[in-house]
Amino acid sequence: LSYHVQKRQFEKGGWLADISGYLADPTLTDSALVEGDFADAGMVFAKDAQGALRSLPFSVDYWILYWNKELFEAKGLKYPETFEQLVAAAEALTDASANTYGFVARGLKNANTPVWTSLMLGYDMTPLDADGKLRTLSPEAVEAAGLYQRLMTKSAPPGVTGFNWAGAHPAFLQGKIGMWFDVVGFAPPMENPEKSRVVGKVGYGVMPKGPKAHASGTFGDGIGVTAASEKKEAAYLFCQWAVSPVMGARLLQAGAGVPFRKSVLEDPKV
Repeated sequence: LSYHVQKRQFEKGGWLADISGYLADPTLTDSALVEGDFADAGMVFAKDAQGALRSLPFSVDYWILYWNKELFEAKGLKYPETFEQLVAAAEALTDASANTYGFVARGLKNANTPVWTSLMLGYDMTPLDADGKLRTLSPEAVEAAGLYQRLMTKSAPPGVTGFNWAGAHPAFLQGKIGMWFDVVGFAPPMENPEKSRVVGKVGYGVMPKGPKAHASGTFGDGIGVTAASEKKEAAYLFCQWAVSPVMGARLLQAGAGVPFRKSVLEDPKV
């Protein structure tokens, strides 16, 4: 399940089984699979409001900046380290007469929300406060929206307001976009010569620093057992395999995502 999209829906529907008991059962669970091996954020994602474990954290998607090194070199530009430099680079790369644009991101309604809120983090602001109330009218949120608007209106290709990631991604693959802001995990098609015109030309950069903070938004995915399953133990064993160190290493090495398990990330062999 996609935690950022479906967790609350699945929780309200009661669709996922509590697998806390399975995790604690040494006859079912590998001794290396413990809560402490998962990043804290992964366990927050995986548990419901009452603290029951409803899934195993699978992959975390950090928001990063993909950049076309060839276009940057042609303009004599360096990778942007701040929001200010991000805007300057995007506008310097844009040449509508050559069908070249400096920036692309999700513009479609709803899909565009994480773009805005990720930028908001750079102003040291989150969309919700500790009580779950919206902060979207705060000065920082408004300023982040202004930054997003400028990037999308001055440096993005026509029709970008209809783009989800599935629209932005192929646009970047054509080699005419300077930067694409989205989650990690898109490296495989980027480096596939049958699908991409930017093979070997893509840089994978950390989020530029905002005026008040250096932060990246994150998505997360998990895998769980349906409450209606008649073979919950077997399903749990499959979940355990999916988040195993072997599969986590494959996920990371393929550039398809980042596992939540710390043991995988800290393994020098990986």
